[in-house]
Amino acid sequence: MSDAAPIVAWSATVKTLHWTLILVLLFEVPAGFLMSYTYGPSFHDRQVLTLHNLLSQIHHTAGFLVLAAACAWVALRLSTSRPPFPTAMPAYQRGLARLAQAALMTLLILIPWSGWTALSALADSPRFGPTHIWFFGTDGLIPRIWRPLPANDPLGYGRFGRLHRSLLIAGAGIVAVHAASALWHQFVRRDGILARMWPLGR
Repeated sequence: MSDAAPIVAWSATVKTLHWTLILVLLFEVPAGFLMSYTYGPSFHDRQVLTLHNLLSQIHHTAGFLVLAAACAWVALRLSTSRPPFPTAMPAYQRGLARLAQAALMTLLILIPWSGWTALSALADSPRFGPTHIWFFGTDGLIPRIWRPLPANDPLGYGRFGRLHRSLLIAGAGIVAVHAASALWHQFVRRDGILARMWPLGR
């Protein structure tokens, strides 16, 4: 049995991934909504088309970065010990915290995956033009997951697009609860939960 002191904060690597994901999401999510909003008008206005392509590049690139970071974060979390919860923290709160964190990690993989899947399912067409999958301004560097599906296929772009939005809404709800819980622990319970993940926390 080791006599080493228990870990009281997450490792620097886990913290870096955690806050990097938050930073990237702050760009990705607004860019995604604006990308959808400018899609229709982009067919009639060249300036809007330029803006739409830029927003698409930001959203797609950020999505692939989130997917890669989330996979690395999950692998790291599964291979390293987590800091112990405060001893005064009730068992049901510990269980809810583990459940929320597992849901967040799962959604951070499923949300970008569903977007990638939706783009993969979208076939090129004379009406809407080619399907772009951007990564840092380069189209086609990231391949499709599978061949494009017919436009009327029930498992085509529309189905996966709706799944992408639904998962995003679920993720936003869990993030809101997660953030509110961290703030409650910090300013009401004052038990150091937030400090374990805070960049300068020790």
